[in-house]
Amino acid sequence: MIIDRINLYNFRNFKTKTINFHSGINILVGENGIGKTSIIESIFFLSNLKSPRTNRLQDLIKKNDSFFIVEGSFLKNQQKKLLKIKYNGNKANILWGEKEIKKRDMIHEIDTIIFEPDDLKLIKGEPSERREYLDLQLSQLIGKYYQLKKEYEKVLKQRNWLLKTIKYEKKSDDVFLDILTEKIIEKGAYIYNIRKSYIDNINQEIDNIFFDVSGLKKLQIKYKTTPNLENFNVEEIKTIFREEFKIIRNEEIEKAVTLLGPHRDDFLFYLNEENLKNFGSQGQQRLSVISLKLAEIKIFEKLKERRPILLLDDAFSELDVKKKNKLFKYIKSDDQTIITTTNINNIEKKLIKEAKQINLEIEEVPNEKV
Repeated sequence: MIIDRINLYNFRNFKTKTINFHSGINILVGENGIGKTSIIESIFFLSNLKSPRTNRLQDLIKKNDSFFIVEGSFLKNQQKKLLKIKYNGNKANILWGEKEIKKRDMIHEIDTIIFEPDDLKLIKGEPSERREYLDLQLSQLIGKYYQLKKEYEKVLKQRNWLLKTIKYEKKSDDVFLDILTEKIIEKGAYIYNIRKSYIDNINQEIDNIFFDVSGLKKLQIKYKTTPNLENFNVEEIKTIFREEFKIIRNEEIEKAVTLLGPHRDDFLFYLNEENLKNFGSQGQQRLSVISLKLAEIKIFEKLKERRPILLLDDAFSELDVKKKNKLFKYIKSDDQTIITTTNINNIEKKLIKEAKQINLEIEEVPNEKV
C-alpha cells in the first residue's frame, strides 16, 4: 500500500494543504518551521489515529479553529481508497472509502514506521513510553492485538477500582476480585506472549544491522518482566501469574493497585550485556534505535508480506557521512519513503536521483512553530 496524496484542513498551522507523493522516495525540502514535521505527523496519524508528538488530539487543531480533517488517498491492490479522519475536539470520525469504521478496524490497514529526532526516548525515556511504542507497532502488525490490549486495559481499570474500594471503603469482595484477577491473567499472558515473540523476531535481525552501521556486535533487546517469564509457554505463564497474585494479594489491597501484568513490563537495549541507557554513548543509542526501526521493516515484510511506509523526519542529521550512507542503503527505491531535510545536500546523491523532490515555501505556512 502507498499513499499518493494527502489533504490537510486546519491541521497544525496549515489552513489547507495538499501534497501528491511518488510511489518511491519523496524528499520534503524546506527551512525549519515550515511544516515538514507536520506533514510527516499527519501521515503517521492516518495509520495510528495518534500523533508521534503529543497525546492530545486537541493540539493538532489549528489555532482559533474547532476541528481538523486529514485525508489520505491510498493505492491498495491497484485500487484507490480514501481514508478521512475528522476530529471536532471531542470525537474522531473515520471514513474508509464510503464506510464509517472504528479505530480497531483501521489501525491494521496502513503500516508506517517513523524515524524522528525524539527516538532516543526509546532508550532514555520511561517504561510507559517503551510499552506504548511496542503496543503501537503490534497493533499495526497483528489485527487482534489492539482489541486484546483495550480489553486488558478495561479489566485493569476495573480491578484497580475494586482494590481501592476494598482498601478505602472496607468492602471485601473476594469473588469479584478473583474473577477480575483471572481475566487479567488470561489476557495478560497472551499480551506477554505476543510482545515477547515480536522482540525475539527483532533480535534475529537487529545485531547484524547494528554491526553493519556501527562496526559493533552484540546488540540485543531484552524484555523485562516481574517475575521472570523467560522460556515459559502461555499456560505455564498463567500458572505463574496465579501463584504470584496469591502471594501479593494483601500488598495489592494495601497499595490499591494491580502490581503484576504486562502494564508494568519494559524492554531495554543491551550492548555486550551492558544497558545502553546507562553505559552507551548518544551515538550508540541513536544507532541502536535506528537499527530497531530497520529490523522492524523486515518483520513487517515477513509477517504481512508488505513493507511499511517509511517516514524519516530529519532522522539522520546528527550522523557522520559514512554512517549515514550505510543507513541509506537500507532505503529501497521501490519502498515508499518520505524524507524531510533542510538541505538536499544532506541526502545521498543516488537517492536524490531516484526521488521526487517537494519544496516547501515559507509563505505557505507563516509563523509555524514545529
